[in-house]
Amino acid sequence: IKDVKKFMRWMKKNAHVDYCRFLLQLLGLRRAERLGLTWDNIHGLDTSSPTIVISQQLARYESTEYDYSLRSKDSRDLTGWYIKKWTKTKKIRKIPLQGGFVKELRAHKKIWEANKKNWEPVRQKQIKAHKEWVANKRKGDEPIVVPPIGMENLVFLKPDGNLITLNRDNEDWRMYLDLAG
Repeated sequence: IKDVKKFMRWMKKNAHVDYCRFLLQLLGLRRAERLGLTWDNIHGLDTSSPTIVISQQLARYESTEYDYSLRSKDSRDLTGWYIKKWTKTKKIRKIPLQGGFVKELRAHKKIWEANKKNWEPVRQKQIKAHKEWVANKRKGDEPIVVPPIGMENLVFLKPDGNLITLNRDNEDWRMYLDLAG
C-alpha cells in the first residue's frame, strides 16, 4: 500500500492528464471497463453521493466476418473497437465514489470538455464525410471519425479524441512505472 500511495502521488504530480484514468484502477475496475466507461455511467457527479455503474467495456472485434444480425444499414464491417454492453462477468456493479475519486473525476471532466471543444468541429466534418460515404454505397476507403461514432462519450480519450486502446493503456502504465522508478 505504501508503494501504491507513493506511485499515485508521483502520478498526480507528473502525469496529471492520465492520473484519473489510472486512479480508477484502485476502485477495482478492469482495464476494459475503465476504457469503456462513458459519462452516462457516472451518476450524480455534482451531488454528495456520486456513483459509477459498471455495465460495459471497450472491446475489439475478433473477426472481420460479417454478422448480419448485428449490423444496421449504416454499420461497417465488424472490425476495430466497440463498446461491449456487458462486463466480463456479465454482472452490473454500482460503485459509490468518495473523496479524492470524486475530486479527480470532476477535474478530469473539465479537461475532457475543453478537449471536446477542440476536436468536435473537425469531428462534425468527419461525420458528414462518413454519411456521404455510406450513402454512396461504400466506395473507397471509409472516412475516419474521431472519436468513432458511438464512442464520443467515453470518459478516457486522448486529447485529440482518439481512443485509448487496451494496448496503449498497458504501454502508458509501463512507461509511468519506469518513469516513477
